[in-house]
Amino acid sequence: KTIEGTARGGGEDFEDTCGELEFQNDEIVKTISVKVIDDEEYEKNKTFFIEIGEPRLVEMSEKKGGFTLTEEYDDKQPLTSKEEEERRIAEMGRPILGEHTKLEV
Repeated sequence: KTIEGTARGGGEDFEDTCGELEFQNDEIVKTISVKVIDDEEYEKNKTFFIEIGEPRLVEMSEKKGGFTLTEEYDDKQPLTSKEEEERRIAEMGRPILGEHTKLEV
């Protein structure tokens, strides 16, 4: 989502933007579009921020034919060695946010 800095949202300097990006299995890049308002006045420096939230892992649901969000694995029952290996492999492909959670534009 966009966050005001010295530039003001709500259509004054830029249009507020908020939403979710969904990556398919083969995608590694997505574009976030923010409309900047040209008011034809010279303004030396104005900034706003783009805040990126934590990624969420989504798995295919065979029952519903759609997607379900999986929060955490149930640690109450021990996993079989096959389940543990599947969990380990799934964790390797889990998206991570990295060091840039807020970007200045």
